[in-house]
Amino acid sequence: MTSKECETAVTSARQSDQGENTTLSKLQDSDSSNSLKSSSQAYDKLWIATEKAVRRLTSKTKILPYIKEHFQKDYKTDSKYVLEVYKSMMDQLEMMIKDELRLQLEANDVQQLLVDLDKTVQEHAPTDKKWRPSGHPENDIKAHLQKSTSEEVQQLEKILTFLECQNKLLNDHVVKTDQKMQQSIKRLQSHHKSWEKAASMMTEETRQALIESDITLNRGITLNMTSSKCDEL
Repeated sequence: MTSKECETAVTSARQSDQGENTTLSKLQDSDSSNSLKSSSQAYDKLWIATEKAVRRLTSKTKILPYIKEHFQKDYKTDSKYVLEVYKSMMDQLEMMIKDELRLQLEANDVQQLLVDLDKTVQEHAPTDKKWRPSGHPENDIKAHLQKSTSEEVQQLEKILTFLECQNKLLNDHVVKTDQKMQQSIKRLQSHHKSWEKAASMMTEETRQALIESDITLNRGITLNMTSSKCDEL
């Protein structure tokens, strides 16, 4: 082989290596992008499930029946206004719970944990083809009886230990988040009981005065908003 042919062969080999490296890099980038997308979707599903749980929780409260029972006169006088106040109060309650849960998820970095878990699953995904019988029982049984090498066993043990640690860490975060959520619910229930107690101790005159002042305030706000819109026009 002449020197020119050698140079051509070396150049061709280098170009081939560069092409393989570029392809490998693209595959790695694609896997990373898919991992982030999958983890983001998992986090979105987790948050949607959390919102549904909050709505179920607030829907089980007995505030409206309590209002109808203990504020019958006010409810009959202006049921529309009472329902608006009730809806506003429940919306604020849901918002407070969601904000608290969002803070807990961010504090525990749950989204990053999902990303790490997804990467771990992809890195250790099964790559071997599924076993199929060859039609020769003696050969098939030999393949199943072969022992793994010590290096393979050690690698499997490392993977298992890592997955167990990740699982334990995720479980700990879930337990802590659940405990904090329970504490938040207890605080809200305590505030709710205090509100009920205060409402039951009010006289009829006080209730009427509060309702009238609130109506006057809302009317003033409505007039101001209408005036502002007219000025803009």
